Amino acid sequence: MPDRARGYEVAVLGAGCAGAAAAYALARRRIAPVVVDTSRPDGAVPASAAVAVQSGTPADIRLAVRSAERFPELQDAIGGFGYRRTGGLTVALTDADAEMGRARAAQAGAAGLPVAWLSREETLRREPGLTEHTAGAVYCGYDGVADPGALARRLLAAALGFGGATHLDCGYISIARQNGGFRIRTGRDEIVARRVVVASMELLGMAVRQLGAGPPARSGRRRVAVTERIAPLLRHTVNGIRQHPSGELVLDPPALVDEGATAENARALVEALRRIAAAAVCLVPGVEPARIIHAPLLVSAEPADGRPAVGRLEDDLYFALAGADRAVTYCPVIGDAIADAVSRNRWPDGLDIWAPGRFAVVAAGAGTAGGLGPDRGVQDSSQGS
Repeated sequence: MPDRARGYEVAVLGAGCAGAAAAYALARRRIAPVVVDTSRPDGAVPASAAVAVQSGTPADIRLAVRSAERFPELQDAIGGFGYRRTGGLTVALTDADAEMGRARAAQAGAAGLPVAWLSREETLRREPGLTEHTAGAVYCGYDGVADPGALARRLLAAALGFGGATHLDCGYISIARQNGGFRIRTGRDEIVARRVVVASMELLGMAVRQLGAGPPARSGRRRVAVTERIAPLLRHTVNGIRQHPSGELVLDPPALVDEGATAENARALVEALRRIAAAAVCLVPGVEPARIIHAPLLVSAEPADGRPAVGRLEDDLYFALAGADRAVTYCPVIGDAIADAVSRNRWPDGLDIWAPGRFAVVAAGAGTAGGLGPDRGVQDSSQGS
C-alpha cells in the first residue's frame, strides 16, 4: 500500500468554499494541491448566500471589503457563481435599534470603511418596499449575494485546470503524521503530502482526534424560507432577506441560532416558519402574499468565537476554517492567505484577528494534545492575539 500512495505537496481537507479557494490560490502559484473530502460541494441550499460585508468589527469589515473587491475579477476568471453586489441594508424599526445602528456606522466610518447610516427618508427612497415604520438603516454598498455551491465547484474546477486534483466522496478519511509530512487514507485511495490544510469544520473533529490539534468549535442551525417567484420587490439585501433575479425571495434570519442537536418536529417547524414569515412581513409588507415553497434547514459549524481560524499552526499544518456563511464572504482572502503562507512563508497584513493561536488557552484547557501554541515562523506576522 505505501508504494501505491500518491504524493502531493499540499493536501487540502475540505471541498467547501474555504478549501476550494485555498486549492485554487495554491494551484495558481504552481503548487498543485489535492482536495480531499467525504462529500461534494453540491448540497448548499438555498442557491444564494449573503456576502455580508458590513457585519462585525472594523477589522472584520476591512477584510470583508478586501474580499468583496475580489469577487468580480474572480467570477470573470473562473466562471459565474451567482455573485451580485446588491448593497445591503440593516434596517432599524425602533429608536433603540436606530441608535445602535448610528453608533455602528459611525465607528466604521471613523475607520475609513464604506459603511454609513441612512436617514428614514433616504432608506425608503432607496428601498421603497420597506415598512413605513422604518427608522433608518446601516448601509454598505459592498454587501451582495453568491451561490456557495457554484462558487466551490468553480474554484475546484479552476484548480484542476492548474494541475490540482480532487478526491471527493471518498468514504472516510484518516490522517497520520509520518516522516516528511502526512499519510492520508481514504475509502478509495492513499495519499502522502508534505503539508496539510484543514479547511472543513466537519473534518476538523477528525484532525483533532488524529493529529491532536484544533480550535474549539460551535455548531448551530437555522431554518431558511424560500418563496415562490414574485414581481421585483427588493433592490438590496435587507436584514438577511434577498430576492433572486428570477423572483424568489430568500428569508434568511441573520443570526445562526444554536438549537442543539434535537430533531425538529412538525410543531417546531411550523413555529420557525411563522417567526421567519412574521419578521419578514413586518419589515417588507409586500412579502405577505408570497407562498413559501422551500424551507431548508442549514446546519453549520464554525470556530467558537464566530471568526475564521486561518493560519499556520505548525510548520506543515495549516487551518482555513470558517462557518459556511463567512467562508463565502471571505473565501478570496482566505485562499490568498493560505497560498502566501505556503508558497512564500508570508502572512498578509490585517489577518492577525484570524490567527488560530488565539484559542491557545481554550484548547489547552480542553486537553487538546499537541496544543495550539502561537503560530510560528510565518514572516511579516504577529499572529496570536
